[in-house]
Amino acid sequence: MIGNRTLAMKGRWPILVLAVTMTAACSTSGQPTAISVSGSDAAVTTSVLPTTTAPEPPTDASTPAPPTAAPPLELAPGANGYVTVRTKSGLTKCQVAVNALICESGADTSWPFDSSGDRYNSFRVSSSGEIMWAQGNLGGAETFQMDYLTYHAVGWTIRAEMNGTTF
Repeated sequence: MIGNRTLAMKGRWPILVLAVTMTAACSTSGQPTAISVSGSDAAVTTSVLPTTTAPEPPTDASTPAPPTAAPPLELAPGANGYVTVRTKSGLTKCQVAVNALICESGADTSWPFDSSGDRYNSFRVSSSGEIMWAQGNLGGAETFQMDYLTYHAVGWTIRAEMNGTTF
């Protein structure tokens, strides 16, 4: 089981911050772990996430229920088994598969440098939480241009918002 995954890309150029939460990836204590990659210092950190419980619903019938969010729009995978999306700004393109997420950006990011001194332009996050930086190009796959909405694609929930996109 892959579990719930969250990947957040916040801000605009020159800094793109990436934070990954894999509930399938657990520490030795069995607690979910968080893996964060910060574009400003390219530091990779892991930490145990706190366990939380949902608050009890109000018992007073006069208290109005909170507004219900629209269900995510379902993005069906192509024959290759993945979905390719582009952020509304057009600067970041991601290939979403069941076992990994691969993103590339043409923005001036603060991502780390490769051995030749060039900034990486893409990364891959595996279902186990492993992050790999790369020089890559996702090619000309059919791409869905996102608006500021919530989507669901091959087990990932994608929240595209003005201040960033969260997978």
